[in-house]
Amino acid sequence: MLNISRIHHINIRSTPEKLDETRDFYRDILGMVEGYRQPFKGHGYWMWRDDHPWVHISTTGTKDNPVLQPESMDAGFGHIAFESTGYEDFKKLLAEKGMKYEEHPTPDKDLMQIFFPDPNGVVVEMVFDIAEVEAAKANHSAAAE
Repeated sequence: MLNISRIHHINIRSTPEKLDETRDFYRDILGMVEGYRQPFKGHGYWMWRDDHPWVHISTTGTKDNPVLQPESMDAGFGHIAFESTGYEDFKKLLAEKGMKYEEHPTPDKDLMQIFFPDPNGVVVEMVFDIAEVEAAKANHSAAAE
């Protein structure tokens, strides 16, 4: 039986002009580091965190391979979600970087979601446990009194 325990990695296709900006985004906003990348054809980066390759950034390919670069790939995909902690610090970082974002609790109110785009227009979602969010808000309220 198939058992999937976590995301191994996601692939972000970037134009050559935005390749470094995309690497910098995942480094500066999500705290990943550039790590080992196999010698694939074309340029790109592997972005690592906690000894795991989470994001593979590569340049857009030609349309001659329907599996690796299908005609529909330019349409992109919905979003990437990362399970997260450090809600308060992350919101401060977004403010410092001038990042526009949307914040919504999940319908069951168990999680808080923060959505924002990377340099290629890919929507990134950070998911925080609602208990952490409520604790941060309670700390702010107590400090304001």
